[in-house]
Amino acid sequence: MNTDGRDFYNMNEMTILPYLNDLFDVIEIWQTAARSCVAPSPSNAWLNFVVKKKGL
Repeated sequence: MNTDGRDFYNMNEMTILPYLNDLFDVIEIWQTAARSCVAPSPSNAWLNFVVKKKGL
């Protein structure tokens, strides 16, 4: 999905992990309720994560 030149993807905890695991150590992943209509998703939530670059 593209909104005002910003790309958004419909992902959850399981689908984001393959993108993160090779480059980062995943510290935490969680969902929060959407606070705006900028990028509406089917689940009406934002996927958030905290990662640390591997090797640091």
